[in-house]
Amino acid sequence: MKKRIVSLIALGIMTTGMIYLLNRLADYRADNKNILPMKGRFFTWREYDIFYNVKGSGSPILLIHDLIPSGSNYEWTKLIRRLEKEHTVYAIDMIGCGRSDKPAITYTTYFYTEMIGSFIDKVIGEKTILIASGMSAFPAIMADKMYREKVEKLILINPEKIATSEMQPDQRSKLVKTIITLPIIGTYVFNIETTEKNLFRLFRERFYMKPQLVDERIVGAYYEAAHRGHGSGRYLLASLRGHFLNANIRMALRELDNLVIIGSRDRKGMIPIQGEYKKYSLKAETASVSGSKTLPQLEVPDKLAQVIHLFI
Repeated sequence: MKKRIVSLIALGIMTTGMIYLLNRLADYRADNKNILPMKGRFFTWREYDIFYNVKGSGSPILLIHDLIPSGSNYEWTKLIRRLEKEHTVYAIDMIGCGRSDKPAITYTTYFYTEMIGSFIDKVIGEKTILIASGMSAFPAIMADKMYREKVEKLILINPEKIATSEMQPDQRSKLVKTIITLPIIGTYVFNIETTEKNLFRLFRERFYMKPQLVDERIVGAYYEAAHRGHGSGRYLLASLRGHFLNANIRMALRELDNLVIIGSRDRKGMIPIQGEYKKYSLKAETASVSGSKTLPQLEVPDKLAQVIHLFI
């Protein structure tokens, strides 16, 4: 019996050690990508440092990338070049993402809403056009509602359906959150989900309409963004999987009169999603972009820039 217990303990130690080494390997690979430049600025909000870039001159635009652990302002690289000729363009890495701090906290929509409002107030200092994609639509909507005097226009690119914002934490999702935040096991789960192979699959199946356009540099940038901070991106993943980024955006939408929703025509279910948002925000305007799925800002930036210019 004692031998069996000793064997199990030894196996557990060996397994833990192997997982630790695999986690360190993921960190090493990310550190050697060097695709995301550190040349930029930092804004300290509360006790956290937010990385951002600013380009161009003119009326301000704030770009907010999709709220995923592998996200960063790299998402906007191509679009910035099309907007900076007429606007001062600010592009941030959300806290928990990219080159910004990735604290071990529970992330909520309200947390990001306050962050956006503070950034506009302290860094930009004037009324701003706010452009957000994917999951970041939810805190952007709440920021527009709470800081109405600071947002000139809100443009959402391929927002998630409203029901996604209403998912509440339950026992199962809380357990998932707890597992993902564990130091070694949670980091391993996070690293498995954000391998380059899985990110390639995500781009080819969900993000891009033309998978042949997905290259190693794009995926490498997302991989590097995910793994900066040596596994700390798992805290945002845990909050997402735990359904802690919930918000009642239906009520907020009813108060908005400056909303534009741009959807990819080739993204499944996007037209009904636009209709759902218009149901609550009666003055909302909509437009479509062809030739892309989730990330027109990377796949068809010229088309997206043309549509954005129609509204700003």
